[in-house]
Amino acid sequence: AFVPIEADEQRVLLFGAGGRCNLFLREIGMDLFDQTVRRRVVGLVDDDTNLRKRRVYGYKVLGTRDDLPRLIKDHQIQQIIITAIVTDESREAIGELARTAGISLTEWQYGEAIVVPPGPRLAHVRDGEDDAPVTEAEREGT
Repeated sequence: AFVPIEADEQRVLLFGAGGRCNLFLREIGMDLFDQTVRRRVVGLVDDDTNLRKRRVYGYKVLGTRDDLPRLIKDHQIQQIIITAIVTDESREAIGELARTAGISLTEWQYGEAIVVPPGPRLAHVRDGEDDAPVTEAEREGT
């Protein structure tokens, strides 16, 4: 059923109904609203046809990628958030649909990123004496 839009909220579809979607929903509090941006999650879209019309994490799976043009129009969608691992081809196809419809497309990602890559351990870190790199013999404890 169509839910009326409040003046200060954005209606969004989540593309992907798997584990990443669950993490995204947890991040926004598993609530109907993300209070910082005022987004209303209208429903989920997933290419697994077995999920169609089922509820996942409390939201209805409204269809597959092929249904996006109709869903965007019928539900007055203003943004799609990709919450699944998708192929470049799929991302491009969804992007083209978003451009055609004049709506935004974002991709929620999680994970860890290297801040400082591993490198040689400096001696001064170990014993406070000098900046010479630790030798192979020192690494092996000999």
